[in-house]
Amino acid sequence: MEFSKAFADAVVDYRGLLDKGYPTKATLKLVGDRYRLAKAERMILFRGVLSRFVSNLIASKLVYSVEKRSRLAVDGHNVLLTLVNYHRGLPLFIASDGLLRDAGAAFGRSRSTTYMERSISLFIQGIVELDPEYLLICLDRPVSGSGNLAQALRNALSISGVQATVDLFPSADPIVRDFEGDCITSSDSALVMKAVSPTFDLAMWLLGCRYKSTFPDIRALLNG
Repeated sequence: MEFSKAFADAVVDYRGLLDKGYPTKATLKLVGDRYRLAKAERMILFRGVLSRFVSNLIASKLVYSVEKRSRLAVDGHNVLLTLVNYHRGLPLFIASDGLLRDAGAAFGRSRSTTYMERSISLFIQGIVELDPEYLLICLDRPVSGSGNLAQALRNALSISGVQATVDLFPSADPIVRDFEGDCITSSDSALVMKAVSPTFDLAMWLLGCRYKSTFPDIRALLNG
């Protein structure tokens, strides 16, 4: 994926307005209409560009490696859906806060189980390599198919010999946010911003290690 000149200009204008305190929804429409951005470009703008203050705050909470035998909490749907969208061939990018995100909502959901199976396999490979002392995988109960996903993860972890707790919650966010351990894994900006523990971008690490994937970086546009 390459960013167009119009999108690059839109990123700078959008960030500038956010920094001045303009509301996100109105700013997105204003800038999107001005530069005639497509739906996917608007979604990338919305998910990928945060104010300078918020971007710097989140970036300060990131770690780029995890020691073996660490205590980890995983925002399960967040990580796995990022991997699913990668396997679907959808655009992924590094946001202004340094986290890997996708524009999946602009392309709809896929009902194919093949993408999820590949993503679970990749996820398990990474977990085996990290060899955590304690692993908590949190899933959102209201999301369709969460029970089946939880069981699939438990089965795959058991086969791989990994000790882990896979639990369903009304919302995974507060559980991951308040986890007191070595790190959490998520790219949810609201969650990471308030998290007790540092954040490790597990999805970006997995894709880099397994596929040597690199991603367009919105920070480069903001830095000229």
